[in-house]
Amino acid sequence: VADCSVSLRFTDGALTAVSGTYISLEDAVTAEGSEQLSCITALIRFLDHRRDSGMISRQVNDIFCIYKLDSTSSVLHLLPIWQIETDTYTYLVDCGDGEITLES
Repeated sequence: VADCSVSLRFTDGALTAVSGTYISLEDAVTAEGSEQLSCITALIRFLDHRRDSGMISRQVNDIFCIYKLDSTSSVLHLLPIWQIETDTYTYLVDCGDGEITLES
């Protein structure tokens, strides 16, 4: 999960504490009426964006599906995002709306 962390504390080789943010998936549902972007569709959108914006990158090194924590409401949500690593920067393609952003 991007932008989240878990801290593990060890004492004398034994795990003594764990801290971080717990995200319950008990009430998780798929957004109705929305179709998530496939890896191929996300990559094609990214390549179109690269061409149209004049972005300088020669190759895509890797692509991963990651999850970003959305804490803008009272309920925490995990949002699927395609992370595209190029030879210059890392970009994020939102699986819901296809928005492309530079990873900060």
